[in-house]
Amino acid sequence: MKKFIIPFIVLSTLLFSCKDDDKTLDNKKSYYEISINEVFQVSLHSYAADGGYRWEWIKSESSLLDSVKYNYTIDYPENIGSPGTDIWDFKGLKPGTETLKFRYKRPFDENSTIQTKEIIVKIN
Repeated sequence: MKKFIIPFIVLSTLLFSCKDDDKTLDNKKSYYEISINEVFQVSLHSYAADGGYRWEWIKSESSLLDSVKYNYTIDYPENIGSPGTDIWDFKGLKPGTETLKFRYKRPFDENSTIQTKEIIVKIN
């Protein structure tokens, strides 16, 4: 039995310490460096079903980046009130640096923002 415990612990440690894909935000990443026409993904966890809060992208005046796709997925569809993820695909259009801004709020209440997130994107 001991022969299996040590390899299991080593394998488990390796699996759980692997880095996520650099093109996906885990609510901690705040800087991306991309090329023109490159698409990258921003994923922010939310609890839309439970409290009505979702992430909203605040579109800037700049035209360096644009959102090419948005999707909301529920983590556990079989559970009522399950958390989910707001997912945007952004594309670099022109070289420069832009700050993506997001706010966590109820879509029906402009004064309900409880959190904000900024992500700096450098387009080469």
